[in-house]
Amino acid sequence: MKIGEFFMFGYKPGDFESLKQFAKEHGLGGVILFERNLDSLEKTADEIKQMQEAAGNGLIVSIDQEGGPVNRAKQDFPLFPSPRYYGERNDIEGIRVMARTTSKHLRAIGINTNLVPVCDVLTNPDNILMQKRTYGDNPELVSECISALIDEYHKNGIICTAKHFPGLGSAEIDPHVDISMTEIDYREFEDIHWKPYEKAISQGLDFVMTTHLLAKSLDPDNMVTFSKKVISAFLRDRLGFEGVIITDDLNMGAVKGNVPPEDCALNALLAGHDMAMMCHDKKDQENAFKSVLDSYNDGRIDRDEFAAKLKRIKTLKDKLLNHAAFKKASV
Repeated sequence: MKIGEFFMFGYKPGDFESLKQFAKEHGLGGVILFERNLDSLEKTADEIKQMQEAAGNGLIVSIDQEGGPVNRAKQDFPLFPSPRYYGERNDIEGIRVMARTTSKHLRAIGINTNLVPVCDVLTNPDNILMQKRTYGDNPELVSECISALIDEYHKNGIICTAKHFPGLGSAEIDPHVDISMTEIDYREFEDIHWKPYEKAISQGLDFVMTTHLLAKSLDPDNMVTFSKKVISAFLRDRLGFEGVIITDDLNMGAVKGNVPPEDCALNALLAGHDMAMMCHDKKDQENAFKSVLDSYNDGRIDRDEFAAKLKRIKTLKDKLLNHAAFKKASV
């Protein structure tokens, strides 16, 4: 088993060759691209091709191209307004045009996964992080918007990722800085924040991203990133999601300031995630990988459980390689 399959890494331009070698030796689940990787789309396309070859093809190549304030690809790339812009206007056709156009340009450079839709329902208007990134405060409207988005991306060969489970719209703290928190009760999650996820899952969504949120009504002791209860009892059992579950960036302040890098990925995987995302720190990536590898080799983790994770990841990669609409995005 190649333990690198359980990771999605970001990389600085100077680290490209070392990451490519890592993928060749240890496997790699995916990469995430930022503006730093997109100065030249021609160069980016070449790097993606090289990385695909090193990883044995099927590599999940992802980006945050949400629109508005979160657009990683900017140079020589079509830009669209924020999700909130479309939600305020109930502009479903505009969402479809945006997704269709973005898909075409992502596929042209080899990106096969967009880390959208933002499924959060903005019930806390003071949540500055999410004010423009969510479609609004109404779960039915958010569900309608994300449904159109997913449908259009899937038709055009791009994998989608619903985020940020179990819902960041009521939160008080930006997880980029510290552990986000919410005091809402379980019923509010059921009645409001999980409605868009139910819709997304019903459309055959392949990927869900969690967030670094402490939701006391769901698990009073652990933030979602490290909560087996939230991952297993709620996302898997209650919502019935059978696809790949990935963490948000483990280099964020919510994790980095509270959990050692050698523990964070291992603990997230043990909690039920299939993949751990680390975007920015090469040394943290190396430490996290070694910790998971050592734990696997020492028998400290359940090999059957990790085999099930790998099967889910392989199913997604096979989809990218073999399904007609997605195959074009991975060659």
